[in-house]
Amino acid sequence: AETIYVGITQIMWANNEAELAALLSHEVSHIVLRHVAQSRRIVKNITVFAQKSFVAKDFEKVVLLGLTAQKLLGSKEFVGILPLEYESEADKNGQAMLGESGYDDIALAGSLERIEKMYSNGLFSQIMQKRIRDLKGNSKNKSDSNSRGKTFIVSKDEDLRLVQATLQQHLNDLALK
Repeated sequence: AETIYVGITQIMWANNEAELAALLSHEVSHIVLRHVAQSRRIVKNITVFAQKSFVAKDFEKVVLLGLTAQKLLGSKEFVGILPLEYESEADKNGQAMLGESGYDDIALAGSLERIEKMYSNGLFSQIMQKRIRDLKGNSKNKSDSNSRGKTFIVSKDEDLRLVQATLQQHLNDLALK
């Protein structure tokens, strides 16, 4: 069994239930598509050699091992610790899951747009813009906004805001300790 890690900040950033569902469906997709398991095996083996090379101050070997990992994972671009291709696959699969669940299938694109605006520089911004374009292009909701899926299904806007306020209070309490 895999574990999904969702940070408090990610929950706080959700504007609505659909965006929270989009985040979870994206992360579940990484598990369904076995991205973490594939990456873990490769990274685990290379990390041991990279650590030894780093301790020996053989930085050229560290770089070569990083390039080897990229080659084995089939990617040159990474988002966090996963190749961009994995993120794009998880976006597409998560978007399908979202639509099948009755949510607005473009919800993840909205979240990514806000993140991209916050960090609108360089390669990260370009990667985010590509993911947003792909999500919008894959959306089943091509016509007007009236045909879009629901934003809230099991709760209300106030429920999400209450959860966010409670989490914020918890963060504030931790900061005071």
